[in-house]
Order: sequence, then C-alpha cells, then structure tokens
Amino acid sequence: MSCALLLALIWGLYHESLAQYCVDQPHGQESFAGESITVPCSFSYLESISPESVNFVVKAAASDHPRFCGQMENIIYTFSTHGNRNYTHDQYAGRLSGQYDVRARTSSFTIKNLTKMDEQMYCCRFIINTLSHETIEWQHPEGTRIRVKGETEMILNQEHLILAFSGDIVTMIVRFTVKNRTMFHNVTKCDVFWSPSDRGCRSRTYSATCTQRISENIVSVTVNSSDESNGFYCYSITTFVGGANYTGQTNTGTQLLILQPSGASNINQTKEVEVKGSVIINCSFSVQDMISTINVEKRSVLWTQVYWMVGEPRGHFVYHPNEDYIHPDYKGKTKLIGRSDLLLEDFHAPDNTTLYCRVAVRYCLQSTISQNPFHTILQEGPGTVLRVRETTQSIPEASTSLVPTIVVVSCVGCAVLLFLILLIICLKSRKDMKRSDAGPGGSLIL
Repeated sequence: MSCALLLALIWGLYHESLAQYCVDQPHGQESFAGESITVPCSFSYLESISPESVNFVVKAAASDHPRFCGQMENIIYTFSTHGNRNYTHDQYAGRLSGQYDVRARTSSFTIKNLTKMDEQMYCCRFIINTLSHETIEWQHPEGTRIRVKGETEMILNQEHLILAFSGDIVTMIVRFTVKNRTMFHNVTKCDVFWSPSDRGCRSRTYSATCTQRISENIVSVTVNSSDESNGFYCYSITTFVGGANYTGQTNTGTQLLILQPSGASNINQTKEVEVKGSVIINCSFSVQDMISTINVEKRSVLWTQVYWMVGEPRGHFVYHPNEDYIHPDYKGKTKLIGRSDLLLEDFHAPDNTTLYCRVAVRYCLQSTISQNPFHTILQEGPGTVLRVRETTQSIPEASTSLVPTIVVVSCVGCAVLLFLILLIICLKSRKDMKRSDAGPGGSLIL
C-alpha cells in the first residue's frame, strides 16, 4: 500500500471517528454583575465506546482568539471522573463549578459573582480515555459568548432555538430585566432584526409588531412560518420606568428553524381520553426509530426535547420547557410525567379539543467534511382527542346538612295542614246538624 493511500485512509478514519462526537451549547448568554450564570452543554459519542474516564473541560478566551476551543491553551476548569485531575484557574477559584451526566450526555458550568472580566467566550471540551487506552478529544467549535451587564443596563432572555413546521404560527418571546427594578416596565420602543445566517442578525430590520404582555416584562413577536422565515432574530427594546429610559439589545439572535415532517411519525398517542378535572395523556416514541427515517448510517444523539401543542394551525403550547411559551389557558396546569406523558389539570377547554405531542431530536452526523456536524428532526403524534365527561347534578356538600331540617319542617307543615282540613270538616258537620235540628220540630213564623 502506498504512503499516500495509507495517509488518506488514516485521514478518513480520523474524520469519520471525530465526526461522531459533537457538542451543542448556546451561542450567547448574559447576566448582571454580581449574579450567576449557567451554560448548558450537550455532548454525544458513539454508543460502542466504553470510557474508563471522562474529563469535562471549560476553556475561556477573548473574541480575538478564533476557534480557540481546539487549542490546548486557555483552560480554566477541568473535572475528571478519577478526581485527581481537577483544576480551577485562580481567576475563577470558588466561583466556577461544573457538573455532567455521562449517561444523559448533559453537562453545564456555573460562574458566580460575575465581573466584567468574565465577559469572554467559553467552550465546553470533553476527553474520553477508553478501556482500550485510546484518548478521544472533541469540543464545540465556537463556544458561548457571556456578556456581563451593569446596574443601569438591561438584559434580554430568549430561547436560543425555536423549531416549527411550515405553516405553524410561531411566537418568539423575549423577557427583559433591569437590575434592582422589579416593577413593571412600559415598552416605548421595540425593533426586530433578522439575518438568514448571521447570529448577530443586524443586517436588516424585520417588519413585525412587538406585543407586550399585560403587566409583564415580556415582549412577543408572531411569525407565520415558511422556508423564508429561517434565520436569526434579534431585538432592541427601550422601556421607561422610574423616570428613566433603559435600552437592551440581544447580541446573538433566536434561531428559527423551519423543518419538514420526516416521513411517517414514530410517535404514539392515546386516540382519545375522557376528562374530568385532571388526566394523564400518553405519548411514547423511540429515538432510534425516529432517526431511522433519515438515511444516515451512523449517528449519536445530542439531545431530545418534548412539547405539547393545541390548535389548527399549531400555534399554542400546552406544555413547553420555558413556561413563558405556555398558553395562559394551560399555564400552571401541565407538566411532564416520565419522559413525555402529559399531566393536564383543571381542564376547561371545549369538548373534542385535540392535543399533539411533538418530539425534537438533534443528533451527530457521520461526516468527513466538517467537525461537529449535527442534524435536527421534528415529529408530531397523531393527536389525542379530549372528551369532556358530563357530570350529574348533586346537592352541594355545603347544603347537605340542611336535609334533616327540611324533612322535619315539611312533616310539620303537612301535619298542620291536615289538622286544619279536619277542623274545617268538623265545624261544617256541626253546622249541618244544627240546621237539621231546627227543621220539622221547630216553630214557623209568618
């Protein structure tokens, strides 16, 4: 075998192996100085791997360090399952902590008592030492930009990713906060920007109406989803409170990803249920069956997310991991039981309401082109029809104690009425007798 062919084979095997390992983390987050921030990182690797140890590494660098995640420098935190390789940079001592679940493929790190010096890019990196003495390292290619705001500034919290089918009515929500100003803020100006590819999304203004929720520091924007709606959405919000104006801008936008149904649904739901008060609605699925609808040979799952929706077209969430997205008719009345079943309490919607279970899966692809390649699929169940059970009228509990009294009063009333009837009959009989006695034996006056 020639050297060129051997090198090509090694290069291909390297990329094929590396492409099975992905990391997914938000592109940006922000918080106030002195407060805390938590950055989640999902990761994936081949199921065939048997790790002897796993190292969770966090790296930090300024924005002038392109693709710093793949370098050996700038490590600020390391946590190992062996416990003897743990490390925290002096700048973050006592302030940075991390956690991860190897089985669930989830991890996160938290920084407390934020300062302006913490305003950097942060990257999650993973190192596996296998039982066969192989070392595998992989990371997110870009990282998360953390921004630290001051006392007189505003932060905007928004979803990093919104998934929808074409034709859905999509609502994007932004919650804004000014430090030490917990009162209601009146929005005086709201602008939306959009870009098909740039996460900063400052390239053009998006024509949309911002709607502020009554007595809440929340602004929503509605988009009729189509393939042309794909892209990133940023916001600029100005509020007036306490005699002062505050302005906040999102530095990385919400990504709206419009997906097409991936063939036949692999989600099973109970066809219909009878509802009286509360009910549990079943939703079951197999992640591997969902992925099998896509023609790829090898894949490892990054994350799975479950939503419940109602309406035609779909536009309202009955359940969403972010409570701000749940429709007011269902807010505080739903939660997931187990992985995906829905507990619905205090149901008052019309009869024949249909609820739909949606499942999103992001998985890592086999690719020799790019590092960290992944794909996202969205499927929806056939729906569960809710039949409202009719209830029979009954005596309210508060009035049941009056029943004996009502019975006694009714009996007394009947006895009195019977006595009066007998008395009238008796008096009438005596009067008739007197008339009879005054007949033939009496005197006749002319």
